[in-house]
Amino acid sequence: MIVNVSQCASTYDETLHVMKFSAVAKQVIPTFQHKLFDYFPPKYSRREDKPTVHFDDISIEQFPTYADIPSSPEDEEIDITILSHEDLLKTTEMLKNKLIAERQGKLLLEVQIRKEMAKAMFQQLMETEEAWSKRLEDLKESYEEKLENKFVMYKDAIKKHAYTCAMDQVEERYVPIEEFIAEQEKVQERDMKILELKLKLGEQNNLPSEIPCSDSTAWKMNLDVQCRKMEETSGALQKPCKERDELIKSLKWKIHKLYEMLQDTKEEYRKIVEENTTLKQMISLKLKSNCEYRTRKPLAFKIGINVTMNLKPHYLIYKKN
Repeated sequence: MIVNVSQCASTYDETLHVMKFSAVAKQVIPTFQHKLFDYFPPKYSRREDKPTVHFDDISIEQFPTYADIPSSPEDEEIDITILSHEDLLKTTEMLKNKLIAERQGKLLLEVQIRKEMAKAMFQQLMETEEAWSKRLEDLKESYEEKLENKFVMYKDAIKKHAYTCAMDQVEERYVPIEEFIAEQEKVQERDMKILELKLKLGEQNNLPSEIPCSDSTAWKMNLDVQCRKMEETSGALQKPCKERDELIKSLKWKIHKLYEMLQDTKEEYRKIVEENTTLKQMISLKLKSNCEYRTRKPLAFKIGINVTMNLKPHYLIYKKN
């Protein structure tokens, strides 16, 4: 028996049934022996040239028995024609039981094979899933590392750019501390000179009562000269004071802008923030000193005005006399 087996998975059940049928067909026993009729003498008819057999002239004793028939290794199976009815029933039941047992064995074998195949496939699927999950995790970690490295690189580049921009702006707008201290010293010297001039003016205001009338003209001339000098010095001092005030305002504005820019930077630029805070403290001191100077300045102008107003009447009175 020839059986065509397909390798496709879709025809698995069909091929299994075909294989089962072929296995059953191999175990089929022939129920008719052709060798029993070899003893009939061949006889040809007139119409057809084929051997014919006439059963009328043959007796029962002429039939060969089962023992007279030569047996071959292929015909060692049980001859159903010789057995009785009970033996046939027994053999059929035996064959049925054998067929059922074989079918059960084959079903069990098929189930076992299917289980093994399912286990193998499941194990293979699990292995592939683990391999892919591991590969995905490795890819994820590698991509995360690359992204972190890029982020750090960009962050460092931005910080460097911000630091260079801040340093450039500081170099353009920053005033050194030495110059600032020198300006403070100049302001203090100016305040000291103003105080000395105020004291001199107070002393000169008290002098006219002690000076005699004969020397009043000379004294008045000297007093006028001194007043002019004081006015010139006060005007000369007022100009740098105004310039310094404007410079302080501009410095304050610039420092405020720099402080706003430096607030955006992080911990790496704390040194710059500390320098900025020191500058702010120094500027606050400067502003306090300037405020004190501004409070003293109107008094100086009032004293000068009173001196000039007090001098003019004396001069007029002297002329009338």
